[in-house]
Amino acid sequence: MGWRRGQAYGQDLRDRVLAAEGSIREVARRFAVSDSYVARARSRQQLGQVSAGVQCNHVPLDSRGSKGY
Repeated sequence: MGWRRGQAYGQDLRDRVLAAEGSIREVARRFAVSDSYVARARSRQQLGQVSAGVQCNHVPLDSRGSKGY
C-alpha cells in the first residue's frame, strides 16, 4: 500500500530522515519526501518537540485518565 495524500508518515521514516546527513534537498530526494517535510522535522528536533510514539489527538481524557467515549 502506497502513501496517500493526507496520510501521516511512519515513525521509522521520521527517524531515518532525522538521522540522515546532507542538505534538506538531498535528504528529501533520498527518502522521497518533500523538502518542507525534512525542514519541519529538523526544526522540531532542534526545538526539542520531537516525540516518538506519542499520538496527539483532540479527545479529552476523563477523570480516570481514559478517553471519554
